[in-house]
Amino acid sequence: MQNISEYVIFNCIAALILVFYSLHVLADNGFNIKSRLLLIFSMSLSFLVGSRLLYGLLYFDRVKSDLSILFELRLVNFSLYGGLLLSLLVFVVVVKRQSVSVYKISDAMMPVLGLALMLSKLGCFFNGCCYGVPTNLPWGMIFERADGNAVTKLLGASPLIKLISGVNHVTRHPTQLYESGFALLAGIAAFLILRSQKKSNTRFGNTSKSGFATLVFIWIYTLGRFISFCYREFPQASDLSNFIRGPLIYGTILSVTTVLFLLKRR
Repeated sequence: MQNISEYVIFNCIAALILVFYSLHVLADNGFNIKSRLLLIFSMSLSFLVGSRLLYGLLYFDRVKSDLSILFELRLVNFSLYGGLLLSLLVFVVVVKRQSVSVYKISDAMMPVLGLALMLSKLGCFFNGCCYGVPTNLPWGMIFERADGNAVTKLLGASPLIKLISGVNHVTRHPTQLYESGFALLAGIAAFLILRSQKKSNTRFGNTSKSGFATLVFIWIYTLGRFISFCYREFPQASDLSNFIRGPLIYGTILSVTTVLFLLKRR
């Protein structure tokens, strides 16, 4: 129960940081209070819907047998990129109708989005979900949710408890920390680009080059997700599900952002 509460706390903190900073950025770009609240609500709702829809696609057989999985009022059974992609679509549509630069707002949001995603994945780490495949590397960790029995889940996974319970030590890739690190790295990269824009009129400082911070953030974080995907364990996922999640979604996003970045450089 303690781990679940930590997971909820980290994700709620991440959401609150993102919402309040979004309200600030939107206000700076001329959105009135009604427009700000409507956009935040629309993006939040689309994130929940998109994340559940992609989860339903990735785990179609499981969802087909129990549709209630998609309607649970808990932070479970969702796929992050489904929510991000649908909320991004809503964001682009709404902002364009306001005749405001999409890239200008998204650039300003990227460093804080990196912080929010980092906190969210730390919540996964403390919850013990989203763990990786077994490894013998020095930083491998034990996740009771993956390999523990009733004893280790109740009392923990200390060497003494493992010895008493007879459960083997299985160290796994802490893929949650990999993703958390890439989120932080992407946020820092976006922050440095924005600072460069403010300080001087370098190749990143020209206002016509807006969008670099957004594209770099998306590229770095998606690359991190792809790398983490290669080391993560998906006990209930099919080969088709893993193909859609990895090479198709992550590969497409990496390709598109690379092309957009190169076009902007020209």
